[in-house]
Amino acid sequence: MNWLLKIITAIENWALDRKLGAMIVPMEPQTTPQPEAQYVPPAQPASVNRFLQFCGFIKTYEGANPANNNPYDFRYYFGGYLPKYGIVKESTGGFAMFESLQIGEEYGQTCIREMILNHPEWNFYDFFNRFAPPSDNNNTSAYAEAGAKYMGVEVTSNLKQTLEL
Repeated sequence: MNWLLKIITAIENWALDRKLGAMIVPMEPQTTPQPEAQYVPPAQPASVNRFLQFCGFIKTYEGANPANNNPYDFRYYFGGYLPKYGIVKESTGGFAMFESLQIGEEYGQTCIREMILNHPEWNFYDFFNRFAPPSDNNNTSAYAEAGAKYMGVEVTSNLKQTLEL
């Protein structure tokens, strides 16, 4: 009997919709002119943009294990870490494991910036020879050439000037 009540209710609703539908007079849609929304990116110095662009290249090239929260694939450092980096563990592969991606990102960017600022004469070859040494089974030349190409400069270009640091 319950199923019969459902059918009757459905028919009544259908009839009501048809009756109300006939009473509604369609109107032409009206549009109100709206000012075009324009995205204004937050102001950042050009040097920050070039540096972050370079860091983005490194993260992509490294393809680090996300479980380590270490997007730049830094090796674990037995000398210890500043307290702001929290507890840093060593992965089975010998890489640093940070508590969060944000901490790993901060650590990586700080290290990269300091390496460049401490060696203002370095070009891409020099940087990647230290950052991803051949002794760690890296193709340093290919890495440096890909990085320079990504940044739109020659591989022998001064890295500090290229990144506007």
